[in-house]
Amino acid sequence: MDWILIVYKIPSEPSRYRVSLWRKLKELGAVYLQQAICMLPATDFIQPIIQQLQADITEMNGISYIFQTKLPDSTSEKDIISKFNEERDTEYQELIEHIQHFYEDVELEIQQKHFTFGELEEHEGEYDRIQRWLSKIQARDYFQAELSGKAQKWFEKCEPILNTFSEHILAHNEAIETKN
Repeated sequence: MDWILIVYKIPSEPSRYRVSLWRKLKELGAVYLQQAICMLPATDFIQPIIQQLQADITEMNGISYIFQTKLPDSTSEKDIISKFNEERDTEYQELIEHIQHFYEDVELEIQQKHFTFGELEEHEGEYDRIQRWLSKIQARDYFQAELSGKAQKWFEKCEPILNTFSEHILAHNEAIETKN
């Protein structure tokens, strides 16, 4: 397997440059080996983005070195893949906890009969946010981390309960309109 090794140095001030670059690399799923040295799997998708990041680093008055390489042995590669999967699993676990909380909130709204349009809007917005969050993690999950399936299953439980909540709100509001 081919890898991209990124080594860079940018001025410490303004710090927003370092933070911006770090965020872009983390959004891609880069694993840091140490400060300012990170790796990504070499994919067709990554190549043009890395070229843009290299230009960004130069614009920040920094320097960068990009290497396409292979790891010396399968043990090293397994270790690196393990680091990628650990980072994704940490993200998936946080998302799963968030989804579980969302699911419980919607269930509670149904139990307590909080059937308002405002509640529906709030939960639909949160559902959309969860969907985007899951998509972002999946995009950088190069090696199918262990918790990816669990996160997907929890997400798939959200739409039916949100639809149930929606139906209750509609029925509740139709009943009110019928009384009037």
